[in-house]
Amino acid sequence: MLAKKIAFNVVTNSLVKILSTVLALVSLGMVTRYLGADGFGDYAVTLTFFALFNALGDLGLANTLTREISRENADEKHLIGRIFTLRLGISFLVLLITPILLFFLPYTLEVKQGIFLTSLAFVFSSAYQLLNGVFQKHLTLYKVSFIELAGKVLQVFLIGLGTMLHWGFLFIVSSLLFYMIFNFFLVLWFAHRIVPFKLDYDVHFWKKFLHESLPVGITAIITFAYFKTDTLLLSFFKTNTEVGFYNVAYKIIENLTFFPALLIGLLLPIFSRFIFTDREKFTITADKTFKVFLVCLLPLLLGGISLAPKIILLIAGAGFADSIPLLRILLLALAGIFFGNFFNAVLLAGNQQKRLMWALGGVAISNIIINSFLIWRFSYWGAAFTTCLTELSVALIGWYLTQKYLHYTPRWLAFWKILAASVVMTIILWFLQNQSIFLLLPLGIGSYIFFLWLFRAIDADEITSLFAERMTFRSKKFPL
Repeated sequence: MLAKKIAFNVVTNSLVKILSTVLALVSLGMVTRYLGADGFGDYAVTLTFFALFNALGDLGLANTLTREISRENADEKHLIGRIFTLRLGISFLVLLITPILLFFLPYTLEVKQGIFLTSLAFVFSSAYQLLNGVFQKHLTLYKVSFIELAGKVLQVFLIGLGTMLHWGFLFIVSSLLFYMIFNFFLVLWFAHRIVPFKLDYDVHFWKKFLHESLPVGITAIITFAYFKTDTLLLSFFKTNTEVGFYNVAYKIIENLTFFPALLIGLLLPIFSRFIFTDREKFTITADKTFKVFLVCLLPLLLGGISLAPKIILLIAGAGFADSIPLLRILLLALAGIFFGNFFNAVLLAGNQQKRLMWALGGVAISNIIINSFLIWRFSYWGAAFTTCLTELSVALIGWYLTQKYLHYTPRWLAFWKILAASVVMTIILWFLQNQSIFLLLPLGIGSYIFFLWLFRAIDADEITSLFAERMTFRSKKFPL
């Protein structure tokens, strides 16, 4: 029974995330066609500030809470109640200082109004995302996925309605607010059914908890600095059209990164549980996770470069041809994003967040300096190059810290076989490049899976066993 539930969670979360990604790309296409490159540049700026608010208000609370409630004998009810209360307070503080920030920004009134709407969306977003740890621990993360999928459907509907009736830029931005309000109330209701927590005020506990979580929170700010500074600098130095061209390619990359975040979300509790108590179980799980990342990354990288013109045309339309080479460059950053996620999760599980924070701080400072020069000189080409350099640097630094302080180095299981399957798939796509993308996508996926099987690179039992230790951990502590 438990094994079936594990499999259901993994498969369901993956399928729902794929559907959510498709919906996100559909909404991207509607927005780009409705607003054009210039208007989409304004839209991208507002979303960048939404990410900024999330980074400033994070303080490491969500990841640290997930880690702490996964420990043995954790008092879930009180932990969640106190941290949820703290999260709400911090979110409203960010909301209060937003008008002051807007006064100094060099944007039009409409863009500033859009940014304020995203600050409201942040309040609801930050609150419900904190509760994801409850679902992660109790193996019901699929509920959050279904809620987010329903919320995404609502957002796409509102965007479609707004574009069809020409309700304008601010209504398009407001769809994000409605999406987050919808998610918040449903996630809160389901989380409360699992753990009936209540708001709890404890300043002494907050200080102690923040001492542990703050390095993770600073890391989130640093991550924003090297992940989103490019859009802000483009909006300061260059035109909205250039911001729009760059962000079409960038948004596609963002939507491709759902899988590492999903898998790490499922496995962070098991990493935390066994990294010190059972090294063999941790190593087996981590190695298989690394291999799954390889299986997903290589075809995305090679196939994406091959299909870039068709992808941009399908998603954004003919008016965004300048985004095609940008997408090809940014696809190279996927390797850094995938493995940066992996090593950061291992470091967090191993209580190495402070070292990670200092290392990423250096990367962020370098990113801002390099971006400032290259964007001023080369516009979005400089931004794309800096993004690749930064993401790959993050992955390499994570690998170095993991090896040095946790004495773990992942094995590149079946790497050459996975690479061979990816190359064969890419060759097939190249020979059939004049065909419709709706034929090429399923053909590429099908051929890749076939050659993975033919080369014996991976099998179903290997994927299933990735979650075997998660099942054991769950059944011992939380019988169903």
